[in-house]
Amino acid sequence: MASELVETSRLYARCCAKIEPEWIEQVAGDLCQHHYFEPHWQKRQAQVGAFEKVTLYGLTIVAKRRINYGPLDPDVAREIFIRNALVHGEYNCNAKFFSHNQELVVEIEALEHKSRRQDILVDEEQVYAFYDAKVPAGIYSGKAFEKWRKSVEKKQAKLLFLSKEDLMQHDGEQITPQSFPDNIALAGVNLPLQYHFEPGHQNDGVTVDIPLNLLNQLEPKTFEWLVPGLLEEKITALLRSMPKAVRKAFVPVPNVAQDAMETLINPTVTFRQGGSFLEYPPQSLLEALTIFCHRHLGRPLPDKIWNLTILPAHLLMNFRLIDDQKELAIVRDLTTLQQQWGNHASTTSQRQIADKTGLEQDNITTWDFPDLSNQVTVEFKGMTIQGFPTLVDQESYVNLRILDKPDLIQHLAGLRRLFLLNLPTKKLLKQMPIDAKLCLKYMKIGNCERLKQGMLIALIDAIFLTDPLPTKKSEFEYRLYKGKPDLLPAAYDHATKLAKTLEEYNILNQKLQKFSNKIKAIPAIKQHLQHLIYEDFVQEISLSQLQHLPR
Repeated sequence: MASELVETSRLYARCCAKIEPEWIEQVAGDLCQHHYFEPHWQKRQAQVGAFEKVTLYGLTIVAKRRINYGPLDPDVAREIFIRNALVHGEYNCNAKFFSHNQELVVEIEALEHKSRRQDILVDEEQVYAFYDAKVPAGIYSGKAFEKWRKSVEKKQAKLLFLSKEDLMQHDGEQITPQSFPDNIALAGVNLPLQYHFEPGHQNDGVTVDIPLNLLNQLEPKTFEWLVPGLLEEKITALLRSMPKAVRKAFVPVPNVAQDAMETLINPTVTFRQGGSFLEYPPQSLLEALTIFCHRHLGRPLPDKIWNLTILPAHLLMNFRLIDDQKELAIVRDLTTLQQQWGNHASTTSQRQIADKTGLEQDNITTWDFPDLSNQVTVEFKGMTIQGFPTLVDQESYVNLRILDKPDLIQHLAGLRRLFLLNLPTKKLLKQMPIDAKLCLKYMKIGNCERLKQGMLIALIDAIFLTDPLPTKKSEFEYRLYKGKPDLLPAAYDHATKLAKTLEEYNILNQKLQKFSNKIKAIPAIKQHLQHLIYEDFVQEISLSQLQHLPR
């Protein structure tokens, strides 16, 4: 606004002042036109909002102002309120009906995820119709709704409660806890299952949560069974994946799959506090299915006929690795998960077991530790964790460790070292009946000292490490007492067999040198010979096997 206009060579305005649009709206009054657009639900305010545009003779005074739309159009606002707040659940409400209805929808959606069919939950229009019939006209905001609800619930407490019949198009009778259990009971632990139906999504199918400290205790082939509700579909897919020449003996495939379901020892489901629990049979699915197909076909199946990688993703168990409720990884191949996270899982699990049991010891040179059991169990955060006492060879001593999975090779090495530490090892090495002639025969493979050490280790294994392995101090000491006198006689017998083996090896080696590698069989024979006779073969082959090598 200007107080005067002065026109010289140009037009000038003097004494100017800024005009606020609100002044125009106040002064113009009814001359202003109001336009309302984009009505929408406002969850935080629990009301229907919209935007207002104010114009005067085509001039925009207010472009986009938020307003409460309910009083302006109660019917439209009521529809938006019912659809968004009550049907979609976008409403902060602690009423019992609201939580009940939301939980019921989630429960029915879970049935759809399990059955992999979206035909159970009714269309949202039917849910809208339910509320539309209950909520009276003029109720279009959270405040008005709560006032009405509290009043009406005094007489009809269940007025707004939906039932399963209201929400389900059919009863989904095939979707039972027996077919789609809540948990897997495995290794003394309950592993929860989640079901999700969204092809292409990483969570599509059945997902099992694997705690990090249990990772190495699980066997990948165990999970081939998946869940009973998807087992027939998986068997059908496996049969169809066979080569055509074999598959034609299994038609019609769906019928054969049904026969397999009736014949196989299927997983069982038990019920107790916490829901339904799936227990797998000892055989893997592929092992059981191979036996069934063998009987059906009348002859063995070709090797490596099953290929799980070509199955649809939802027919493979999905493994989610978790630690302290945090997701570490999610894959459909447990072997890959164990390769990537196995060492970390071992460290975590062993630390937890060691802290709980207090059994681990270091710098052991004699049996001064408690009796060894095959395994120990500890409770950790509601889980039963298995640990396996193992002696670990450290050359000049052994350590007692509680591993998260059995390691017989490592335990044998630890026991062997403990026996060696309690025997006159240096004296025994000097007494080994290995002369220059025998060393000469071994020269092409290794040195004489290596030969003596290998022979001593072989003797320790044959005399002291027979089944059952010692688990008590008394058993260990008895074997020492009983086995010492047998060492040298066994060494002479071993040396005789070893000399014969090395003699035959050198003769054969000389003969092979006369033939050219161009002869097809020669490289294969040489390779086979290298697998039989190598630097450490003396300590790695048993005395009973050694006597057959010259043949």
